[in-house]
Amino acid sequence: MNGYCAEMWHPIGHIRQQMLAGSYSFLPVWDLASEEWMLISDEAIAKFLGSEKSVRDQNLITPLMDAKNILVTADSMLSDEEVAKGIEKLKGKPLLVMRRGRPKELLGIVTAFDLM
Repeated sequence: MNGYCAEMWHPIGHIRQQMLAGSYSFLPVWDLASEEWMLISDEAIAKFLGSEKSVRDQNLITPLMDAKNILVTADSMLSDEEVAKGIEKLKGKPLLVMRRGRPKELLGIVTAFDLM
């Protein structure tokens, strides 16, 4: 999953570029400080960047660690869970798929689209 995750040291502009290149609405981020998976959304980045050019240019080079307030806690499901349980856990954001007994190991991302 390494190429599909954002890092806290990445500038917002780099994360934006990853999202645009892959048509992602969310990217997972491992937060070392809290030791939990978080999500960054395209909506959060758009709002953070704003529309004023000078502010936008500065915000593009801001490392994610300096903009942590735009992250949301990720919800997850286990790789061996039934689809019905995954559907129950959906709350307007994707679920991170983990292996049982290895909560730090990200296997994938599941969206509502994937579960239809």
